[in-house]
Amino acid sequence: MNEFTDAARYFVTGLRLLTQPGLRAFVAIPLLLNVLVFAGLGYFALSEFSSWLDSLMRSIPDWAQFIRYLLWPLFAILLLVIYGYGFTVVGNLVTSPFAGLLAEKTEYLLTQQTSAAAFDWKKFPLIAASSLKREILKLA
Repeated sequence: MNEFTDAARYFVTGLRLLTQPGLRAFVAIPLLLNVLVFAGLGYFALSEFSSWLDSLMRSIPDWAQFIRYLLWPLFAILLLVIYGYGFTVVGNLVTSPFAGLLAEKTEYLLTQQTSAAAFDWKKFPLIAASSLKREILKLA
């Protein structure tokens, strides 16, 4: 039970840290990017499946039109499975450039000590490229 209360306390502490101005950008930007990527992919998948299903339905006889009602649930289940797996992969790729920076800012807010130089947005493209390369190598 003690582990559960510790976990709950850490969760509440983490939520409080999200209100800190120094951390908002490192949480909000990856979250927004993930939402945009998955909303776009979902829209694309739905529109492509719908057009594919329409063309398929034109080629089968009228008595087999019930297949449309079987394929939509199968597509929904498949989409959920792909989203479940894909979210972890794409989510890690999108958030990787921000994870180290978020850890540094959090450490500073909690301990008032930092182990690195001040963050500079001009250096962010280099940090992002390095982080993405490392994540892609991990995936490979």
